Amino acid sequence: MDQTSLADLFSLTTEIRRKNALIMSLKLKKFDITHEQWFVLRTITNTDFSTQKVIADLTNKGKSTLTRILDQLEQKNLIERHVNDEDRRSIVLVETNKGKTIVQQILPVEEEIRTRIRNGISEDEIIHLNNMFKKFLDNIEEIIREET
Repeated sequence: MDQTSLADLFSLTTEIRRKNALIMSLKLKKFDITHEQWFVLRTITNTDFSTQKVIADLTNKGKSTLTRILDQLEQKNLIERHVNDEDRRSIVLVETNKGKTIVQQILPVEEEIRTRIRNGISEDEIIHLNNMFKKFLDNIEEIIREET
């Protein structure tokens, strides 16, 4: 693969991610939640012990960005913040009943989108592509380690 092909691949990946976010944003409008808020809420729901630091790491969101999103989710009564009994300096994030309900409503929508995106692509092709991207990521992380 020459450098042009690799650049094209990265451009395509960026375009796929951008358009997927657009589709999700359009679908999420009726739930009164943004794609960014959904990503954080779903991460909280899928994480056993959700502290703000854990969610920041899992979502790759900066502290101020995550705080803004959490404020919005809390205002919508989708999450609650509680002081961690084991470490009073940290905050535990818990989805409310309303948050659990909206997650259950959105998950099938997200799954339908993923199914449509995968149309015509075999499981083996998905696995192969995933393995290739893991190799790219490993190579990138090695370069980062060398540079730091």
